[in-house]
Amino acid sequence: MLRLFAAMPIMALAYVLILQPLMDKVLPEALDGQVIWPLLFVLTVALFFICRRQTSVAMLRQEPVVLLAALLALCGASALWAFNPEIAFKRWWLALIVATVAILPFSLRISSRDILDDIFKCFTVAMFISAIFVLTTPPVIDRDGIVFGHFGYFFHKQYLGFCASTAILISSYFILTKRRPLTALAACMTAIWVIVESKSKSSLGFLFLAPLLAGVVFLARRYLGVPIAVGAAAIPISYNLLALTISNLSSRIALSLYGDPTFTGRTLIWDFIEGQAALRPWFGWGFHSFWHVPGSPVLSAPGFVKDMPSGHSGYLDLRLENGYVGLALFLVFVALVLHRLERVYLFRPDRCFAFLTIFAYVLIMNLMETIWFIAFDALWITFLILAGSLIRETAVAPKPAPAPRRVNRFNNYARPNVRRT
Repeated sequence: MLRLFAAMPIMALAYVLILQPLMDKVLPEALDGQVIWPLLFVLTVALFFICRRQTSVAMLRQEPVVLLAALLALCGASALWAFNPEIAFKRWWLALIVATVAILPFSLRISSRDILDDIFKCFTVAMFISAIFVLTTPPVIDRDGIVFGHFGYFFHKQYLGFCASTAILISSYFILTKRRPLTALAACMTAIWVIVESKSKSSLGFLFLAPLLAGVVFLARRYLGVPIAVGAAAIPISYNLLALTISNLSSRIALSLYGDPTFTGRTLIWDFIEGQAALRPWFGWGFHSFWHVPGSPVLSAPGFVKDMPSGHSGYLDLRLENGYVGLALFLVFVALVLHRLERVYLFRPDRCFAFLTIFAYVLIMNLMETIWFIAFDALWITFLILAGSLIRETAVAPKPAPAPRRVNRFNNYARPNVRRT
């Protein structure tokens, strides 16, 4: 029972990353997420009570978990003022189920599972299956007859790019640490080929950016003693300060990288979100009660914006749906999770950098896509699993030994006699 309880987060990741999209591709509607997720939730809660003697409720009282619970409570309460309370409540309930399945098993005091190893196995299997689909199915062609890219067994090329990038980052850690080197090398090379075939530009660009930003934060911690959470926060703050002095900074970056200053039309979506968020600035329109909701104000959006499933920015969607209060709670939650890397850094710097790199990738990917609180997004599940693992590791890890006291070399010498005058 203990092993099954500890494996629940990885089972959820395998379901979202492999089983659900694969079945949707091969046998559409064979698996209903509205049934599978509740089953995982009931099993997780039941195992929690069965294994309660081996669990520690104190771990669930850690600051990041409390902040996440507070944010979920706000999301649930937002159904009271949501544009469509029924849809908001249903989507909130699913988000609560996902968070419970991903976090609750980490209340176990002791677990023999290496969470990075488990995540590596899931993404490796996903990449090998994707490679088969890329080899055996033609790429998607757009209206102009230009190759749009491969989807693999996912619903969009961007999603294939997300998963391939994450697989490369995790495989690189196992290659560098010489753990499962041959399997990791095969998975990494396969993922590199798959992401190139997917033609997912943003995934490929952020694949290089994430280790770079993580390296800056890591080196600042190592040589300057800057806390990891502070170093991570300094990056977006510095960018925003720079944007105040350089007009249209983001558009200039997009133009230089992609030849498109609108980030493939995203700036039009973001402008619309800014206007709608300003109408309800503090608590927003309600959790997931804006996009794909009958009669929503999005229907008055210009052009293609009205057909969008999201705002293509996790942070803007958080502000749109839960206002400044919800966005602030989430950012504090992320900061507390990153702060937990301090103790991991003291004992396992390599593991700390692996966590930091994956966190960096998910954090910057949410600048271009909405990943936060999406039940069927593997990156959101991965983020929650790593956060839960990190909370438990730092809660049960022994405290680092104090630094040796610097001994004055003159202490062993007798003080010279001083003649009184």
